Amino acid sequence: MVLVSSGRTPRSCKQFEADTTVLYHSTAISKKNFQATVYCGNVRQTAVIVTMDKELVRTNERALITFRFIKQPEYLQVGSRLVLRDGRNKGIGIGIITKVTPYQHSSSLLTDT
Repeated sequence: MVLVSSGRTPRSCKQFEADTTVLYHSTAISKKNFQATVYCGNVRQTAVIVTMDKELVRTNERALITFRFIKQPEYLQVGSRLVLRDGRNKGIGIGIITKVTPYQHSSSLLTDT
């Protein structure tokens, strides 16, 4: 549940794009099977990398990365700051959300049989 102004139309998203800076990673981040925990306001959920504008991103490099949440959609706003964490205690990156893709419910799940 999200509290917003009556003038807004809140939409949840399952996929979003962020301008991300990698603060630390022991090797490099690639889009192949990479998962990180995303912290953004009250959101805390694991996300996978869908696309990146670079092949690899190493420590102190920036990239435009598209993430997809694993579990449920969340409410995010463009311009919000986020923190990425890998593993148990490594903060690996920070970023700013640049694009949010609104979540569309699958109609096949809503039909009665």
